Amino acid sequence: MKSTPSILILTAQYGTGHLQVAKTVHDSFKEKDGHLVHQCDLYEESYPAMSIITQQIFQKSFTKVGAPIYKMFYYGTDRLSKKGLSYLYQHLGKQRMKELMQTINPNLVLTTFPLHAPNALTKQPWCKTQTATIITDYCLHPLWIHQNISRYFVASKEVEDKLLMSGIKKNKITISGIPVREAFLQPVCKEEVYRRFNLDSSKQTVLLVAGALGVAQDIPTLVRELAMIPTIQLIVVCGKNKFLQETIQHSYKNSHVNIFGYVEEMHLLLEVADIFITKPGGVTITEAAIKRTPLIFFKPTPGQEKENAMYFVQKGAAFIAQTNKDILDYTTYLLHHPIARIKMKESLGEIAKPNAAYRIKEEIKQLARQDRTIQARRVL
Repeated sequence: MKSTPSILILTAQYGTGHLQVAKTVHDSFKEKDGHLVHQCDLYEESYPAMSIITQQIFQKSFTKVGAPIYKMFYYGTDRLSKKGLSYLYQHLGKQRMKELMQTINPNLVLTTFPLHAPNALTKQPWCKTQTATIITDYCLHPLWIHQNISRYFVASKEVEDKLLMSGIKKNKITISGIPVREAFLQPVCKEEVYRRFNLDSSKQTVLLVAGALGVAQDIPTLVRELAMIPTIQLIVVCGKNKFLQETIQHSYKNSHVNIFGYVEEMHLLLEVADIFITKPGGVTITEAAIKRTPLIFFKPTPGQEKENAMYFVQKGAAFIAQTNKDILDYTTYLLHHPIARIKMKESLGEIAKPNAAYRIKEEIKQLARQDRTIQARRVL
């Protein structure tokens, strides 16, 4: 029997959210917790070349050409998964999963992406490991579901209800929220943020993010139109799209438009933003909810982005904009109606679950201890 509980966190690089959630949970464990925590990208380790190709294809799903294809895949597999696609999923990465099981011998495997190889292996007589998963969006796709998962960590009551309708028992579901980095939970001095980023504290601040990898379209035109609003300062985060960053910087030197590339400290910018224009990825909008920053979603891609956006709109926490004019109209409305911003902040506060990482960590530890108890009984 192992003296120290071991936890294996599995993720995949299809969007930054899955990786970020895995890292957040991994980092939430301290040495004093007495657990060995490992993290790996199962598909990258199983199929390195194929993983790179499929990641590039995934990024194309955010383009005008790729969006309809991804829509067909997302909603098509929603139906197909009930007829066997989830069975196929449990064989992807299975050989590498066996190796990890045998070398790490984890008490529990936690996934932040629909990876069913560990769930399939738990049926094997030699495998005594439990599995759990964190659903990283505010919607449920059937590919997340597997009969052998011991615990589902979900963002909302609505996701829990959909799991219950799919036959998952209530005692297997925890409404934990989606975990965010510790930095988003710490108090921030706004005046220090203004000084650090050379911002004007007397102006209202609009934060525009062109996707985590800078893949959103029509950004230069949108920036030009937003820059015409005289009462604001505009922060544009271009992500890793250097061409976009250089293009905009060339046009807005020494102005109230502030251009950045990839920003690690988004919690600081969200602290001072009055409005946040972004794509509705599960982690990004959870961070905004924690900071209670009013949201405008820019052209949600059909699939989990659209479903996330619809959830926030239904809760009164966001607007959806399909055109630049929509963004300008919603931005102007929020800037001139402080009561509307206050109500939106209240709705975001109702969505936010700041203790998600801690709660997930504690339940994972409990599940791992249960596994150790079972193993000890077998030894005795």
